[in-house]
Amino acid sequence: MKQEIFPPSLAPREGQLEAIEKIRTAFDGGKHFFVLEGPTGFGKSAVAKAVLNMCGKGFITSPVNTLVSQYSQDDSLGLAEVRGQSTYACRAFEGINCEKAGDSFEDHSTKCMDYILARDAFWMAKHSVTNVHFLCYASPIEGGFYPRDVLVVDEAHNLENILITMGRRTITSEDVNLIHGRPFDLPAKDKELLNLSKVTEWLRQFESHITYALGSVEDGDEKRNYENLRQAINFTLNCGDWITWKEKENLVIAPMSARRAARSLFRCARRVLFMSATMGNVSLFLKNLGIDENDAAVYRADCRFPQANRRIFYRNCGSMSKTQNQPGMSRMLQECSSILTNRPDERGIIHCHSRALQLAVSQHLISEFGKRVITHGTGSDRDRGIKRLRQSRNGVLCSVGMTEGLDLPDDEARFCIFAKVPWLNLSDPYVAERRKRSQSWYENLAALSIIQGSGRVVRSTTDYADTFIFDSSFERLMPHFPAWWKSAIVQGSPALT
Repeated sequence: MKQEIFPPSLAPREGQLEAIEKIRTAFDGGKHFFVLEGPTGFGKSAVAKAVLNMCGKGFITSPVNTLVSQYSQDDSLGLAEVRGQSTYACRAFEGINCEKAGDSFEDHSTKCMDYILARDAFWMAKHSVTNVHFLCYASPIEGGFYPRDVLVVDEAHNLENILITMGRRTITSEDVNLIHGRPFDLPAKDKELLNLSKVTEWLRQFESHITYALGSVEDGDEKRNYENLRQAINFTLNCGDWITWKEKENLVIAPMSARRAARSLFRCARRVLFMSATMGNVSLFLKNLGIDENDAAVYRADCRFPQANRRIFYRNCGSMSKTQNQPGMSRMLQECSSILTNRPDERGIIHCHSRALQLAVSQHLISEFGKRVITHGTGSDRDRGIKRLRQSRNGVLCSVGMTEGLDLPDDEARFCIFAKVPWLNLSDPYVAERRKRSQSWYENLAALSIIQGSGRVVRSTTDYADTFIFDSSFERLMPHFPAWWKSAIVQGSPALT
């Protein structure tokens, strides 16, 4: 494999050219899909650009918007980026966002210097990057390069979830009343699965009410909301496998399959490269996207980070299951106190998985360690919490939802703690139904979340940090961890050998 396909300013790292050669061989041999697992530090973005150079014209996409931005901001990659219209402030129309400007001004398409220019550049460039939603739903412009030779999906382990989320919607009584639709009056218990045929009949009627009402809706935001709702209803009804339930008097619809959405996405390119640091169960991943294993090749790159730099300590403190009244809670909190006491000059992060657990852990630790313990709320306060950690001398962040999309290199964090195995919430009917159909799916996602979370604190070959896990249910996940990750476990329990 020639180095010329690499971005000129980058030198290939160990293993990258081997991976690219395997991708070339697979595609030349007739495979339409390739799965690349490249642990943190492998340099997946450079590989993605090299594959675009090798194949010809291509897209890069990701379920993670922050990663899309990282790609576009890397000048060495030379990618044309586009985002949703609402994220652009239109300079031609006093800075209102381009989505509203498009609703309000007929000449927006000819005068816009922001979204329209970015959109056109995206379709006309040979190499482009955007989020999954745009690539699924946006229409190519005349003369744009479509379909392309290759689609690269980074952080692909999240692809099924993001595609299913596109169709999941909550329909409120207010949604129905505003367009004078027929009320949904099927009696049911909260979160109890409903009869699909009866709900389908009602949804079709509601969809027709939306279509009729859109002709008289003048408010741009309201119109877009109903158009998005109609789109989600169509997505769900046509996906071939979905469930529905009532929740707090609202109707919830949720696709159970992403296969139809995946087929639609894959139409944008002749071949598809999936990349992630942790793909988990690849056979399950391909099956859930409707891909024949015989049409895909797989390559798992070696982890280049020394085991001694990413040690994992498991101590069985008991179950953290709410159904068992969390008998391991007290010992887990004691272990957290011991870690903070023994590491007085280090920063770290505690993955709490839920707001209730975050509160329990933070209150326990604040009583002993005071302002050293940092918490965060929702929305922008998440970023403020991370900032407070980075600006502290020895802060410890009690976090929720930070197992992905976060970099804490070097002294920004020297340890991370999992207060609980991050199981998906079984009170959600979608999660409960998916687990009923596949326990492996349920366990695989928990294992992926742990791998991703431990990777937040070791970001290079010279970086080092320890990971601590205390929940006894961790032992059930051993078959789902890759060998390179399990090799860093400091053995202490016979269950892990």
